[in-house]
Amino acid sequence: MRSTVQEHSAFRFAVQLYNTKQNVGLFMRSTVQEHSAFRFAVQLYNTNQNVTERNLSISIIM
Repeated sequence: MRSTVQEHSAFRFAVQLYNTKQNVGLFMRSTVQEHSAFRFAVQLYNTNQNVTERNLSISIIM
């Protein structure tokens, strides 16, 4: 079973990045920031120390 603490931490960090876009301006556009926060959360999910779990696989068609 996946650690809910790690999932919760990744989600909170992604939300925090999203909420700071008006105050700090880390990224030029909100879509870039949302995409970066999402990719960061997926990276945290995929680097889980429990090797018995399957990686989150997302296909993006452009």
